Amino acid sequence: MELGIMQGRLYPNDLKKINLFPKKWKNEFQQLNKIGFDYLELIYDRDQSPSNPLINKKLNRKKISKIIKNKIYSINLDFFTQHHILKNILYYKELLKKIIQNSELLKIKLIVIPCIEKNKMNNKELISFIKILKKLILKKKIRISLEIDKFDQRVLSLCNKKIGICYDTGNMAVGSKDYLSKFKSNIKIINHIHLKDKFVTKTKGINCRLGDGIVKFNKFFSILKSKKYNGKITLETNMGKKPLLEAKKNLKFVRNFL
Repeated sequence: MELGIMQGRLYPNDLKKINLFPKKWKNEFQQLNKIGFDYLELIYDRDQSPSNPLINKKLNRKKISKIIKNKIYSINLDFFTQHHILKNILYYKELLKKIIQNSELLKIKLIVIPCIEKNKMNNKELISFIKILKKLILKKKIRISLEIDKFDQRVLSLCNKKIGICYDTGNMAVGSKDYLSKFKSNIKIINHIHLKDKFVTKTKGINCRLGDGIVKFNKFFSILKSKKYNGKITLETNMGKKPLLEAKKNLKFVRNFL
């Protein structure tokens, strides 16, 4: 099973801020194999960093290909955690078209779209959005993975080989007591996993090192193996004070279950 890590976890711009496109993004590709990761999950961050190869028109595609060496499997459109797609659908539809087009040029296989935080959608909105996505990727090879926080069968019934669900262990554990049973019963339509752990305060869940929070990883991986999950897993983990060392520790933690 291939394991990746979210971009910005190895060479972050700021240790106190997560999910930002790193200025030293090229260095992360150099470290992937040394640490033992199979791929990097590119991030399209809320700041829309102009140096991001996904949107930087000045970067030579051949040069980018030499840098990334087919080590990008997926991209996380974290930008949308701060913007509700359906409230400005004409603009964001065009943006998604460009992202899909550029993703295929970079040979990215999967796009993760978070439908949480400011982009949280009710069932009716999710159904509408999935129908829009199906048209956008109709003749494309790329697949879509939607991160949602509620599992409704009316929404899940629309999933297919090209559109599935991204299961986030930390977010689901904080938001639902039966997060493991939801994972088990819906694993056929889960096409991507974001692996993180969280501890809970009175008001929210806070990212922590894998194994230090509330996620029951022994049960999670037992389900994953018994149900023969065949997707990939991206570590969306805490960076710690020494990001490279933290990444190695988190990877070792996961390898012990596989």
